[in-house]
Amino acid sequence: MALGILGVPIPDEALMTYLGYVINSGKLNYSYAFILSFLGSLTGMTLSYLIGKGILSRFEHKFEERFNLKEKRINLEKILARFGNIIIVFGYYFPGIRHLVAYTCGMLKMNYVKFLIYSSIGAFIWVNSFILLGYYLGDDWKKILYFSLHYKNVIAITAIAVLVMLICYYIKKQVKDNNTG
Repeated sequence: MALGILGVPIPDEALMTYLGYVINSGKLNYSYAFILSFLGSLTGMTLSYLIGKGILSRFEHKFEERFNLKEKRINLEKILARFGNIIIVFGYYFPGIRHLVAYTCGMLKMNYVKFLIYSSIGAFIWVNSFILLGYYLGDDWKKILYFSLHYKNVIAITAIAVLVMLICYYIKKQVKDNNTG
C-alpha cells in the first residue's frame, strides 16, 4: 500500500478488493487486514508528504523565479486552505490525485497534524470501501482488477483535468475579485 501511494504503478484498489475476497473465503482476519492496509496507506501518505516537504520543496525554491512559482504557490496555498480537507479525504478515490496530494501538501508545508487527520479519515474510508467491496463481490472481485488495470489511466487523467479546471476557475475568480475590489 505504501508503495502504491508513493506512485509506484500498483493497482491498489484491486489489491484491497482481492484482500476482501480472501477475508470472505475465511483465510484472513478482517481486523488485521484492515489495520495493515490502513497503516500502509498512511505510511505512503507520510513518506510522500516528507518528500514534498524536503526534496521537492528545495527544487521549488531553486526554480521559483524562473517559472514564476511564487504566485502559483500562493494560489495553491489558498486552494489548499479552502478545499484541502476535501481534496485529501476524497482524493484517495482518484489515481493520480492521491499520489500528488501528499507531495503538494508537503511542498506547501501544510500542518502535518492536520494533514495526518484528513489522510487518516480518507484512508479509513478508502481502505474500508475496497476491502468490503471485495468481501461482498466474492469471486467477482476480478472485475475490479480488470477495471483498475484497464481504466486507471483514464480515471487519473480525468481527475487531474477536473482538478486543473477547478484550480483555473478559482484563480480566475480570485483575479477578477482582486481587480474589482
